[in-house]
Amino acid sequence: MGQPGSPGIPGPSVYGAAMQGWFQRAPVFKGPGYQGDEAKTQEKEDVFKALKDITEELRKLKFPDGSKEAPARTCQQIKKNKPDAEDGYYWVDPNAGVKLDAIRVYCDFRSKKIYTCVLPAMNITDEHTAPGATQSPLWYASQHLQDGEIPYQSKVVQIKFLQSLHDKAEQEITFHCKNSVAYRDAQSKSKDRAILLTTFNGDWLGANNKKKFRYKVTEDGCQVKDGSWGKTVFEVKTKKTNRLPIVDVGIADIGQQDQAFRVEVGRVCFS
Repeated sequence: MGQPGSPGIPGPSVYGAAMQGWFQRAPVFKGPGYQGDEAKTQEKEDVFKALKDITEELRKLKFPDGSKEAPARTCQQIKKNKPDAEDGYYWVDPNAGVKLDAIRVYCDFRSKKIYTCVLPAMNITDEHTAPGATQSPLWYASQHLQDGEIPYQSKVVQIKFLQSLHDKAEQEITFHCKNSVAYRDAQSKSKDRAILLTTFNGDWLGANNKKKFRYKVTEDGCQVKDGSWGKTVFEVKTKKTNRLPIVDVGIADIGQQDQAFRVEVGRVCFS
């Protein structure tokens, strides 16, 4: 995927509409006496309202607070403009274009770092089996999702701008397993059938790859095939922000009877 372009051309704004309405106002009838004075008073009120709208819109542009009406570029900008902002959902417009393409993100302000987190469009998948599957690995998104990639609540262009505006990115993918090895096989003591992760920029991350192309496993509950459900948690932290989000999951140990899995996608957080 290519590099993000320059910010888009700003779209129509509230104050622009107000000014247009002001200057396109129909001529006021200047008849004798009371009616003319009343019309002038109304016109003054309309002018003051237009100026008030302009002032408010300029304030939103200069100090965006993360509302849908005043999206910031990142959560860092929200915290700067609103020091008492709490963790939660906000609106950001990373490419600083029209507000219509702003995206809803989760802002994490609790730690020393401030995280702008893009949400997955799917949280956890349905249970899947693949009896008789011969392809190894089985790529989950490529075979089960309409667009062939794990979807997120953001357009690609906004993700690319978030990548360029930040120095680090991180994400967790959780593999829920039933009789399917996700990382280490307790029986063979190998990682030959470990999960593969496809990154946003097309790299593959795996257990046996070179160090810079590996993920970290923070919990591995899929080592033993005992008929019960377990889970393995994969963590990716990188300074190569264009690697995230993860767009597909490759499953090697699948295809036998009584094997099943679910994929849980965590939000991708930029800092």
